[in-house]
Amino acid sequence: MIGFVLLLVVILTASGQENVITGEKKKTDAVKSEVKKTQSHNAGEVSREVKSSEITFEKMMTDGKVQACFGQFFDSGGPNGSYKENEDYTYTIESESEGAYLILRFVEFFLSEGDELTVYDGSSTDAKIIGTYSNSNKIPFEIKSSGNSLTFYFRSDATGNGSGWRASIACYEGSRKILKTDGMTPSARVVYVIDGIKDGNDVLVIEDILRANDYIQNVEFDKSSSLFTVYMTDESFKDLIVEQIKSSREITGHELSVRIKEIIPAKPTIY
Repeated sequence: MIGFVLLLVVILTASGQENVITGEKKKTDAVKSEVKKTQSHNAGEVSREVKSSEITFEKMMTDGKVQACFGQFFDSGGPNGSYKENEDYTYTIESESEGAYLILRFVEFFLSEGDELTVYDGSSTDAKIIGTYSNSNKIPFEIKSSGNSLTFYFRSDATGNGSGWRASIACYEGSRKILKTDGMTPSARVVYVIDGIKDGNDVLVIEDILRANDYIQNVEFDKSSSLFTVYMTDESFKDLIVEQIKSSREITGHELSVRIKEIIPAKPTIY
């Protein structure tokens, strides 16, 4: 009987320890999420998780080279994951439009202590260093190339990892942004007035939701007037876009008021 009681105590103790460990892991995950959010506040943005299905043109850190003028650039963990320990990657992003330079805007950035991301102003690590960024030296919101490419070298140590980064990719010729519609069949433009946008991350969430549609060619936002111009293959989608913008409340956490200001029909193609 005594032996049975002792065995029961051992089983209960082990079970309690397992619950403590499980609870501690959940607590660690929650803290990591909060740190990620706090870091984005420091960068002038509010971080919110965006489902990978809502993001198009994803680029993730690895060894290699890519041509791009649109989309998102992430660490190796992608939009919802973290990078791993002992990573050593070199990745070059080159403008896919001849003569255009790159601008990457970092809306999330969190590295574990000891990990570093170095950015080079060119097509290799032989180019001029723009900066080396870490947990103690945060990356600026905007990184701009003087030529047509940027190279990123990332190194993580063996003592931990972080949630990484998220940046938008854009190309410019002078002050003109390269659009997805350049060189494509003319599209209808619908201008929306949106009230209730609180910060830049709200804009990114709306853009990600809209660009997930095959019939959307481009989305432009005018911060001074809170106007969204949406380029679509057919203006008949205009009311559906209103509902999709309103649906962003599931991610942003607050309501947006949306109305159509102007419809600019597509110009007929002349052969």
